[in-house]
Amino acid sequence: MGKAEYTKETILDAAEARFADAGYDTVSMRHVADGAGVPLGLINYHFGTKEKLFEAVIARRAEELNARRREALSAVGKMSPATVEAVLGAFLRPYLELTLRGGAGWRSYGKLIAETGQSHRWCTLITNQFGELANRFIDALVKAEPRLTRELAARGYVHMVSVMVGIFAANELLDIVSGGKFTSRDLERAYDCAMPFLTGAFHGFAAHATSVGTTKPPARPRTPARTVRH
Repeated sequence: MGKAEYTKETILDAAEARFADAGYDTVSMRHVADGAGVPLGLINYHFGTKEKLFEAVIARRAEELNARRREALSAVGKMSPATVEAVLGAFLRPYLELTLRGGAGWRSYGKLIAETGQSHRWCTLITNQFGELANRFIDALVKAEPRLTRELAARGYVHMVSVMVGIFAANELLDIVSGGKFTSRDLERAYDCAMPFLTGAFHGFAAHATSVGTTKPPARPRTPARTVRH
């Protein structure tokens, strides 16, 4: 790695940690420069604006995560038959492995994705990084469970993403609600519990689609309008 690349990586590491700890709006370019131990002008030179720096932070690990997921999904595609559980594992397991063994930065990235991943403000950024692969996973879910409509597979995928960001944020909510008996920091345990939960959810969606015989959930009955007496 050349000096320029090393400097960029150092800046990205510092920005990732600062954004994860304090949030995008709170962190200034000066904060990042102090964390990286470089002149402010060097950050401006490499990234231009804070928004461009933030986009680079998200994109850096997204590339590695997407590559791992593509490889895992390709392996699932060779299974006969592929299962819903295998598809979900191809989505979640690479993230788990990188978070556990990919270096401390992945913990910060998990917090950062949890904060931005479902924010309308950053929807375009997240979609640009993960959208193409999302559609491939939705296709794989429909193939693995033919009773799933694409709508239900897509809705299930969104729910799965919510579970995923909750796991890798490790925000200690479980510690609080369990009175300290269980911990969200045990990511292996979180993964082991999430897999049957999500697998059952997708099969439940599929059974629902079959039972109602339609691609859409049944409409809720309307509440009759009250008659106004004068």
